[in-house]
Order: sequence, then structure tokens, then C-alpha cells
Amino acid sequence: MDDLTDVDKADIHAQALADFKRCQDAEARNRNDSRELIRFVNLSEQWPDDVRRARERDGRPCLTINKVKKLVRQVCNEARQNKPSIKIKPVDYRADNDTADILSGIIRNIEYISNADAAYDTAIEHAATGGVGYLRVTIDYAYDDVFDLDVKIQRVADQFSVYGDPDSQAEDSRDWNTAFVTEWIDHEEFERRFGEDADKSNFESGDYLQQLPDGWRDGDRVMVAEYWTREPITKTIMQLNNGQVVDAEVYQQHAAQFLIQSITPVNQRTVNSHKVIQHIVSGAEVLESNEFPGCYIPIIPVYGNDFIVDGKRYLRGLAWDSMDSQRMYNYWRTVSTEMVALAPKAPWIARQGSLIDPAKWERSGQDNYAYLEYRGDLPPQRQPFDPSPMGAVSEAMSADGDIYATAGMVGDQPDQTAANQSGAAIWAKKASTDTNTYHFVDNLVRAIRHMGRVIVGLVPYVYNQQRIMRIVGEDGEQQQVEVNNGIYDLTAGKYDVIVTAGASYASRREEAAYQMSELLRTYPDAAPVVAPLLAKNLDWPEADKIRKQFEAMEAAKQQPPPPPQPTPAEVIYGQLEQAKLTQKQAADQRKLDIDAYKAETDRAQAMATGMTPEQVQAIVMQTINDLINRNNL
Repeated sequence: MDDLTDVDKADIHAQALADFKRCQDAEARNRNDSRELIRFVNLSEQWPDDVRRARERDGRPCLTINKVKKLVRQVCNEARQNKPSIKIKPVDYRADNDTADILSGIIRNIEYISNADAAYDTAIEHAATGGVGYLRVTIDYAYDDVFDLDVKIQRVADQFSVYGDPDSQAEDSRDWNTAFVTEWIDHEEFERRFGEDADKSNFESGDYLQQLPDGWRDGDRVMVAEYWTREPITKTIMQLNNGQVVDAEVYQQHAAQFLIQSITPVNQRTVNSHKVIQHIVSGAEVLESNEFPGCYIPIIPVYGNDFIVDGKRYLRGLAWDSMDSQRMYNYWRTVSTEMVALAPKAPWIARQGSLIDPAKWERSGQDNYAYLEYRGDLPPQRQPFDPSPMGAVSEAMSADGDIYATAGMVGDQPDQTAANQSGAAIWAKKASTDTNTYHFVDNLVRAIRHMGRVIVGLVPYVYNQQRIMRIVGEDGEQQQVEVNNGIYDLTAGKYDVIVTAGASYASRREEAAYQMSELLRTYPDAAPVVAPLLAKNLDWPEADKIRKQFEAMEAAKQQPPPPPQPTPAEVIYGQLEQAKLTQKQAADQRKLDIDAYKAETDRAQAMATGMTPEQVQAIVMQTINDLINRNNL
């Protein structure tokens, strides 16, 4: 957007600072809570600072046995095992199932080249730990040496770099009208990226830092932010004579190309839409502005526990309600350890003067002696002492149960009744845990569904030329297809996004192989049908070759049987009969040749005697009739 004036940039910058301040204020509480919870879970900072300092000053232990991190990992790894899968479905009459399958394959390829697994895993981990994570969609060149553009999914490694719309009520950011993505960079990086247009003299003199408002500077670093805005607009769309619908601006930009192909508008109307713009701003100026295609800000939150109280939105991670129980567990385990460590040693009871070398007896609690000498008939005896802190141990066990209960999960304490439970009961207990934490996985599914909508909205702008693209199937197989060639038109039609979460294709293949093996064990007659499919789902070397051999064997069984082969006697008889037939045909041909020659001779003689043509014709016909009668023709 090079048409912005200095006044426009000044207005945009002022609005950016105001919006950023509003976003900061709205998210301050959630960010503080999230930082505390992340440090609690990931860094094991689980003791209050004043208590920890006091105990360390007195030389007393502060044990941290982090059990909540395991709970977060359980949810995150469950999400890794049940990868969301995006499928595209046609909506209107200009869309079709074949093109929808191509779009699904393109999105899987986008996930593949973007390493989207890392983006999904990071987002769900941030959501489960701190209450919110993020995904984002970008547009970039496919390779360094081409001009083709590709849509890409980007990982947001730092969830605190994103500020969302404080007015949003949606669960997937589809109603975001403003957002920020911040980044801290030093002076050299700033100058390298933004060149001479940025005021380097201010950097060098230090005046630049003085111009920055609070929150936009940190020592020698400055903050640069992507300031995203989404504004409602009205635009004109055109329906072309080939069925395609495009923006009027797009048609006008490429009018010459459309006219060469005899593509003209047949209808047009005004519609309500949105315009998305990305401004790169520092604390002092607007550095650049870019219009982004589509109608959504391409930053998608993945929420953990999300609820609104008194008009304020709260975001919480899995372990928020388990923090007190975890602190109690740490405390009572520390107390029990301290009690055992500080318990007095059991003393020796001996008659006065009976100990030889008393110093060795005094050190017997620390040193390992092979023997200790004494005088008299009765050996010294230790006074019995039980230092077991049963009260502290009992409290620690109670706190351990509270940790799991507040997280809605089953604890890892031994279950005395498990031996008497059926497999169905144990499975039901596990399913209860999965149900209590499934909203984390479901929130990831919702976010990926909206991400799919963003990508589908970008397709007509990014993939609008005829080109050959790679698509990826559900089984991971890749193939090349040509798009926008009159068959697969990615610029026409409306498509919807469906996301399902379940086991990965590899896991489903292993399950299918197991179930097919069980089917063959109980019903061996199904082998001709099931064996090729079983081989296809086995993870063996050469498994695909085995499958093809099974299919070839089955195809051979389906071929019609060959005709029976004649016996040697039948072959000889047939050859004799053929020889006889051939000889008879040759003799008849010679006889016909002679008769024809005789008929032609009679005709010539009749003509030589001066007969009229009618008389000659009569003689010839009589001769032919005689020949027919004689030869039984």
C-alpha cells in the first residue's frame, strides 16, 4: 500500500498505539496468571518466594516433586495421538466433489511443507499449560527461485507475542477486528530489515529510544509489531460468462487477459465484506503496510479453559486448580523428609565400663565397622526408636489425590480393587479421564477448522493461475495434479471445512491390520477378499509387493476358464477333414473354370455365325442354365 500519505501513517500509528494499550490492559490479568502457571508447571517454581527464601536462609529443604507436569503432558500427548484431519466439502452448484478432494490434498500438502504438526503441538501445549496458544497462516513464495506463492501454516513459539481483540466473543477469532504480533529486535536488526527509511540517525544518537512510549523499548532493544486491522467494506462482484465470480477490481486489473479469452461479465452486484490490512509499526512510526487477501485476520487462538465472568474473559490452563494441592504435596513431602533426616539416632544401652574403645561405638552410626568390642556377658543394645512421620505421609497422599481430582484425571496411586475389575470397568475409568480433559483437544479442532476457512479463503487469490501442484492423500501418498485447467478450478465455487480428530492414519492402519487378522482367524474363507487389504495395512518391507501378488492371484481366479484342448486323434481327424474339403473346393473350382470357358466359347461361336444379339443372349442363358442344372448349383 504505497498510496498512504504521511498524515495517513500518523493517524494509523496513533490508532495502533491506542489499540495496543487497550489490548495490554484487557490481557494483563490473564497474562500474569499464565506466566505464573507456566513457571509453576514447566520450571517447577512451586514454592512461594518468601517461604523458599526463609527456608533456604535457615538451611532447611524445599523439595519440589512436580506431578502437574505429567498431567499436562498426558493431555498434549493425547492430542498428538489424535491428529485433527481437515476435509473440504462443496457447498454451491459451482463446487464439486473432485475439486474438493483436490483442495483437501492441497491443504495436507500445506501442512506437510509447513511442518504443521509442530505448530499444532505447540499451540495445544500452550493452551493446556498457560490457557491459550496460537496458530497463524502466512503467504510466501514456494521456493527461493520461483514466483509461485504458497499458503503456509506458522508456529507461534511465544504465546505472549500475540495480543488478540479485547472485544472478541468467538471461540476461534473469526470476529477479531484487531490484533498484534510483537517482536523484540536490536538496533542492527532493525536497520537491516527496514533499511534507510527508518531513521537510523535517531538510533545512533539515542533520541529514537526517547521517542518510544512505555512498553516499546527495553534497553538497547525496540519492539516491532504487526498491527492487524479488519474493516467492514462494500465491494462489487462480477459473474463472468464462464461461471466464475470475481471482484470487480480483479476483473479490471486483468481485463485484457479476460477479453483475450472472450470472458466477459454477465452480472454484478454490491456485497458487504471485510478488508484485512497488516501494518508493521514501531513505537514511533509506521514502517510498512500490506493488504492481506481474505476476510479474516490470519491468527487463530487455541484456548484452554475459557469462560467469561462479569464481562471479563478468563483463560486458564489445566493445572490452575491443582496449584494449591501441588504446593501442599511438596510441603508434606518436605516435612516427612526433614523429620526423618533430623530424627535422633537410636542410642546404645550398655553397662558402665563395658565398652572397649567408646569412640568407635559413638561413631558406629556413621562409620561401618567390621566389629565392636565390649566386656561382660551381655552385649550392648540399641534403644528402639520409630522416626516414621505417618501424619505427614498421610497428608501427602491426600494432597496427591487432590492434584488429580482438581484436574479431573485418574491418579497413579495403586488401585487395590483393580485386580477384581473387568477390562470394561478399567476402560470406562480411562474414558472418564479423557472426557474430563477432552475440551482441550476439541478447542484445537475448532481452531484448526477456522484455520481451514482462512486457507480456503486465500486459495482463489494465491492459487489462481494454471499450475501443477503436489497434493497429499490421507495415506501420505503424493501425486502431481494440474489445477485451473478447466477441470479443477480452484477459483470457482464455495467450499466448507470439516475437521475430525482421531487416531493418525498410521494408528488406524495398525488397528485395521489387527482387526483383519482377527477376522481371518475366525473366518478363514474371507482370505481371498481380506488378504490383499491386510497386506496393504501391514508395516512390513515389501508389504505392497505382497499385496499386488495377492491381487494378481485373485484376478486370475476371476478369469473365464480356457476352452478345452482337443485330443491328438481329434487334431488328426480335423486335419484330414480340412484336407478333403480343400481338395473338393479345388476340384469344384477347376470344374467351374472349365464350364465357364465352354459358355464363353458357345457365345463367341454364336456371334460368329451372324446371329442377332437377342439370339446370342438366348444361347448363352441356355448354356448357363444347363451348367447350373448339371452342377446342382
